[in-house]
Amino acid sequence: MKQRIKVLLLTEEAWNDSVFGNNNMTNWFGGLDEIELASMYCSEGQPQNACCQKYFQITNSMVLNAMFFGKRAGVILKEKDYSLEEDSNEEVNKDSSLISKITSTHKDSFRLIRDILWLSSRYDKKALKEFVDNFNPDIIFIIWRASVKMCKAVSLLKECTDVPIAACTGDNELDEGVPMFSPFAIIRRFMIRRTLGKLAPKFAKYYTSSEEQAKTYAKNYGIKTDLLFKCAEAEEEKVHKELNNPIRFLYVGRLYCGRWKTLAKIGNVLKKINKEEIKAVLDIYSMDKVSKKQIKRLDDGRSTFFRGAISPYKIKDEYKKSDIVLHVESLDKKNRAVTRHSYSTKVVDCLASGCAVMAIGWERHSACVELKKADSAFIASNAKEIDLLINNICENPDLILEYSQKSMNDAKTNHSRVATQQKLYNDFINIIKGDI
Repeated sequence: MKQRIKVLLLTEEAWNDSVFGNNNMTNWFGGLDEIELASMYCSEGQPQNACCQKYFQITNSMVLNAMFFGKRAGVILKEKDYSLEEDSNEEVNKDSSLISKITSTHKDSFRLIRDILWLSSRYDKKALKEFVDNFNPDIIFIIWRASVKMCKAVSLLKECTDVPIAACTGDNELDEGVPMFSPFAIIRRFMIRRTLGKLAPKFAKYYTSSEEQAKTYAKNYGIKTDLLFKCAEAEEEKVHKELNNPIRFLYVGRLYCGRWKTLAKIGNVLKKINKEEIKAVLDIYSMDKVSKKQIKRLDDGRSTFFRGAISPYKIKDEYKKSDIVLHVESLDKKNRAVTRHSYSTKVVDCLASGCAVMAIGWERHSACVELKKADSAFIASNAKEIDLLINNICENPDLILEYSQKSMNDAKTNHSRVATQQKLYNDFINIIKGDI
């Protein structure tokens, strides 16, 4: 019988599967009965999942109130219904206008203000200690994009317990190679690198989705690193055996960091191909708000269609009706550096969709590197390659069926749920024993 272990998760967002349909936490821990979970998270919002019933929450609003109005930040959520303690309910759910600006804006000045607030504020350490002691974790597992805010949260936990810590990132959190001109951005990057540089060597293991990043962290921090990806729901019967006419491309996801421009490049190619006869179309689903300029580029009503938001539960139906699912990243110099270590959770979903996968991004982007290594996706790294690739597919559509099978093979071989969950469990056991 396997040893049962207690894992305390630290995340920025609430663990809510109805909002974040590709949530790695449910993907990794769902059905893993040998692991008992509790969660501390650092944002507004309520948890909703079938895996965890114990939560501690700290929000930006609490931090602001603690800084200026004497209240201490942090609250234990009640089990089962996740309703809040009566004396803290109003404080947790409301959001001040200032914090709203801080959390919704992309301006580095506001982000810097948030970091300073988190470093300087007062916290309800007594409540946090009570939460940690009652759960009595064996290990802390951090799923994050490292920031000053989240490093502060780690420090708070370290004051409550000396259990080992493992971390997982899927981002270029040190902004390597990202050009910066704002003094606020430069200051923030310095603060993050300095803070993480002090904290990371204390981690027993650091997981990334980029082999390059894993090697860099191992060298810079002297710690053990490894690759960790989302599990796939790989079922051979989902592999498509017939094609649509016209061929249907599908994109589901965010449009930020220049992704919409890459989709627009695909649209331009399809317009040329469809000049006399419609051979292929692209449907785009995204929860992001789009400008008139973006709509004009993403929805011409003939070759490309912007469909708006879609429920996470309906995406599988769209997979069934599509031939090629897209993973796209920006091709411009700044954004490709920002996203270089980001292996989107949707990539694994695409591999297991039954469709062929097309990945468009910088040749050093972690997803493109891994997919090329496995030969499990169509890949293009610039506008010329996009044009040649899509034209070749339209002229040789049987390639789609070939890559539909290759994508599923990758999902089964490299993203097996059984293998991934067993890996996590074994690593946690070894970390707890001190063998890692």
